[in-house]
Amino acid sequence: MLTALGCFAAEPMASRWAVCSMSASKDSPEVLFHFSSKNDEGCMPILKNTSPHTFHIPVMGTSFTIDTPLRVARYGISSVVSLTDDMLIEQMRKYHSLNAGMQYVPITADDDDPRANRITAYLNLLNHLVSQQVDQLRQSPFEPGSEITRYYEMLPESPLKEQYRAMLEATDLEEKRKLQIKLRREVVPGSIDANIMTKVDSLRDIHGA
Repeated sequence: MLTALGCFAAEPMASRWAVCSMSASKDSPEVLFHFSSKNDEGCMPILKNTSPHTFHIPVMGTSFTIDTPLRVARYGISSVVSLTDDMLIEQMRKYHSLNAGMQYVPITADDDDPRANRITAYLNLLNHLVSQQVDQLRQSPFEPGSEITRYYEMLPESPLKEQYRAMLEATDLEEKRKLQIKLRREVVPGSIDANIMTKVDSLRDIHGA
């Protein structure tokens, strides 16, 4: 699995919690994110962060980092999205679905649990799009300005960065080819963490608006 969702305990509000679970199978390796706003059993632990970087982009308000994973995750940089505003999340799902040429089916207020389903659908979309980006990055050539070159040029000093430099300096074509194959396999995306360390129920939920 390429991306991970971090799920944190949320403050209860109006006797409700935002909780997530994750599932995958060998027939369907993509992780599906399931949210329930009507469960009080806590939440799943964060998946291990495999990012090669030593920093991450924290959550910023309810919208500044809402789609940051689509901009930085393919370069191995982890970021955090806010799950507070599900109406904004739905708007972003529509935008990025249509932008990627994918079918968009609205999740309306008439849905059984619109908030939970909007969040689930958006996180699954992020996962799908980032997975595509990483696949394309791995297939790009090692040449100036390419995606995979940008990935390795941005890495901090590390054994992996040294392997990249060794590939650049290799004069034997077969050795260079083998090093490139290895480097492509080493590409990992940054994690997609979800911040729900807020009172996640909106005012319209509380007042019935």
